[in-house]
Amino acid sequence: LAKNDEQRAQVEQIAGKRQELKDQVNQIHQRLRADREQRSAWEARLGLLEDMEKRQLGVSVGVQEILNRARRSPLPPWKHVLGILPDFFDCDFDHAPLIEIILGGGSQLVVVDELTPVLEYLRREETQFEGRVSFLQLPQGKQAQAIQASFDEQLDSQLAEEPDVIGRADRLVRCEAGYQPLLTELLGKTWIVGQLETARRLAVASPAGVQFLTMQGDLFSGVGLVQTGTLLAEGSVVSRRSEIRRIKAELQQLDRHVQRLTDKTAELDEVLARLDSDLAQAQTWLETQSSETAELR
Repeated sequence: LAKNDEQRAQVEQIAGKRQELKDQVNQIHQRLRADREQRSAWEARLGLLEDMEKRQLGVSVGVQEILNRARRSPLPPWKHVLGILPDFFDCDFDHAPLIEIILGGGSQLVVVDELTPVLEYLRREETQFEGRVSFLQLPQGKQAQAIQASFDEQLDSQLAEEPDVIGRADRLVRCEAGYQPLLTELLGKTWIVGQLETARRLAVASPAGVQFLTMQGDLFSGVGLVQTGTLLAEGSVVSRRSEIRRIKAELQQLDRHVQRLTDKTAELDEVLARLDSDLAQAQTWLETQSSETAELR
C-alpha cells in the first residue's frame, strides 16, 4: 500500500508538470500568432511603401526624367548624374521627418560630380525639364575642406552643451565619407532641440544662418522666420526610405524571435512526449496493482 501511495504521488507530480508545460506551449502559440499577425501587417506596409518607391512617389516628373536618362545614357551630362540627395545617406526613422523639413525641396536635389557639363547642356538645349529641377555638385578637394573650415567650433561646443539640444542635424545622418561634406553643407547649420522655447531662445542668440528645429517640426531662424506643419511619410522620400529600412530590420528581428519560439515549442513537445510516456507507465502500474489487490481481497 505504501508503494501504491508513492506511485500515486508520482502520477500527480508528472500530471502537474505536464500541465505546466502545456500551459507554456499554449502561451508560446499565442505569442507566435501575435508575431505572425504583426509580420503580416508589416509586410503589407512594406509592400505599399516599396510600390511607392518603385513609382518614385514624391519625386517630380522632371527629376524622374533626369534619373531615367542617367541610367540609359553614357554621354554627358547624364553620365555625371550620381543620383538624388537621399540616395547618399540614411537616418533613423524618428529623425527622417526632421531631415526632410530641413532639406525642404532639397530632398530632390540632383547630385552631379561635375556641374560644367550640365551648364553646357542647359546653354545649348532648348528642351526644358518639366517643373523646376535643382543640380548640386558634390563638394570635393579644397571645396570639401572649406565647408568644414567654415564652421565655428566654439559655437558648436557651446550649443552641444545646452541641456535641451539633441544634436547638429548632419550628425544624425549616416553616409560614406565622400558624401559627408555635402551633408554637412546642407544640414550642418541646423540644430535639433527638444522644446519650442529652446529653439526660440537659441535662434535669437545665434549668428545669422544658424537655425533650430524642434522635435515637433517647428523651424526657427535668427531672422525671425518660423516654419511649422507636418509631412506625410509616404510622400517624402527620406521618411519613406527610412521606414522601409526600419520595417526590414524589424522583420528580420521578428523572424529570429519566431524561430526561437518555434525551437522552444519543439523542445517542450519532446519533454511532454516523455512525460506522457512516464505518466502512462505509472498509471498502468497503478491499475495493475489495484487489480491484484482486489483479487487478494
